[in-house]
Amino acid sequence: MWLCVAVWLCATSDVARAQLANSFYTVTGVETRILPNAVQLVIRTDGSVVFGGNLDDWILIDEETFQPKPVTALRLRLVGARAKLPAFVDVGAYPIEGALVTLGRDDLTRPYFSARGYAQPEPRVDIQLRFYVPVLVQRFVVDRSGGSSSESAGEDDITFKRYLEPLDASVELGSDRRSIVITVVTDRVDTTGATRIQRVKPEDQKHRVDITRLDRPQSNFGAVVGAQSTLNDELANARFRVDVLHAPLIQVLARLAELCGVPFTMREPTADIELSMMLPSTSLPEFLLALETGYGLMAAPRASAEGGGFLIGRGSAVTVTERLLLKYLVPERARLLFPDFLLPALRVDSENNALVVSSTPAVIARLKSDLARLDVPRRQVRVEASVFEISNTDDYNLAMRAAFVGREFGAGLDTTAGQYSFRVERNALSSLRATLEALSAKGQARLRARPFVLVASGGNGVLFLGQTRFVPVLRVRSGRQDVQPLRLQVGYELSVTPRAGADGDILLNISPRVSTVDDIERGTGLPTLGIREVSSTLRVRSDDSIVVAGLDSDLSSRFDRGPLPTNGRNATQTHLIVLVSARVV
Repeated sequence: MWLCVAVWLCATSDVARAQLANSFYTVTGVETRILPNAVQLVIRTDGSVVFGGNLDDWILIDEETFQPKPVTALRLRLVGARAKLPAFVDVGAYPIEGALVTLGRDDLTRPYFSARGYAQPEPRVDIQLRFYVPVLVQRFVVDRSGGSSSESAGEDDITFKRYLEPLDASVELGSDRRSIVITVVTDRVDTTGATRIQRVKPEDQKHRVDITRLDRPQSNFGAVVGAQSTLNDELANARFRVDVLHAPLIQVLARLAELCGVPFTMREPTADIELSMMLPSTSLPEFLLALETGYGLMAAPRASAEGGGFLIGRGSAVTVTERLLLKYLVPERARLLFPDFLLPALRVDSENNALVVSSTPAVIARLKSDLARLDVPRRQVRVEASVFEISNTDDYNLAMRAAFVGREFGAGLDTTAGQYSFRVERNALSSLRATLEALSAKGQARLRARPFVLVASGGNGVLFLGQTRFVPVLRVRSGRQDVQPLRLQVGYELSVTPRAGADGDILLNISPRVSTVDDIERGTGLPTLGIREVSSTLRVRSDDSIVVAGLDSDLSSRFDRGPLPTNGRNATQTHLIVLVSARVV
């Protein structure tokens, strides 16, 4: 009797072990959260998540470098898991495009998991995240000891930056241990559907819904159209004035329904979409076309049995696919010139330098019209810098006072936008140039250099005024010491990004930087650099000049040949005045 019981217990134990070995959790869904400045993806499961990935996929690894690299796809491996997901989860929320779900059968070259996941027990699920633009994975947390995401003690993670910047991403085990949270910070000003920060009281916000009928109706629209699924000739030709600002779609359509008697029905996510448009004279078909091309909202006629009118929402319209060839634009960059709602409909065809679009004929026609204006040769901008060096502080102050002659100059500070504006009249620059030329004639100022760079509009150019130095640095490799030259750009560097406007204005982003070698560390030979830099964005007319001053340094040690300074002190205080001019060529 006891023998039989023992055999039964052994058999039961074997079954339990087999069931335990084959136990798994299930990936139940993928949720998208639109934040004011980021997109967050949450992978939900019904059990304790064990996941990881391949370090080579998102980290640049060699004998000297361990840092994140830009990626457009990131594979996450969930071990001991199955998925109730489609093969592709379409997210379509910039910067995240979607997620490809496959079985995790490929071997990983450099696996990174929590302690429980390195054995990679089956079944496995691979979820490959795809992004519209390259992103940097700055934080990857596969396990945590605490129950809150804010707790870092005991975390099993790789963290390059804890605070994310635009196009930075983090992948973290959720605080409930049953989810994976992926956060990507967007580099766009506004994200579709994001909850706007309420800076003023709702009753003080500027919004309006002003829709009026321009012509006199000949009949009762409600009686004529109320139960029809198509518009009669009179309503199709009726003219309206539409002036709406930050108005919910449901309010705008309610006002239109009141004027024309056409019932409108909306799908759930579209009712709160804010509209801002000014149509001085439009018909109802033209207004619906504006919703389609401007906001991606389709108007589908409803049958009379369903109440007639139109159903407003995304999708549910007949689409066509067409390849749009590009001449000057790169497809990857051209795709990002369009609103977020169009991104899922656009695909990159790099081989043919084209965009492949799948959408309605009206949207495709609008894309062609926009590309005809965008896909043009970029205008060239010539940026020139005149660098004056003044040793005497009194002479420097004299030159700067010359920039403030006249009565019409002023400054303004916008704390909301974080902008500081400054305006100087034209004859002030003429006075400054005359003063600098007079000081140069007396030998009290010297024109050090006048470099220039030719940059395509939107491109970046660098004007370097200094010397390239090579410093011997002691490195240790494989237990051996090796001396290698380290290349240093020491001097004055001016980074410029001009954008030429249609009216002749140039939006110029300018970033001056002064670097000096203040000290050399004994033993290793590593230099200590002193760097001062600032960044500004200015709007100028062609051939106007910008005055850059205040980044003073010892230019004699940078422009003249000689040994590097090692005492960290400048022998002579030198003042710099840089006149930067830009001109469209």
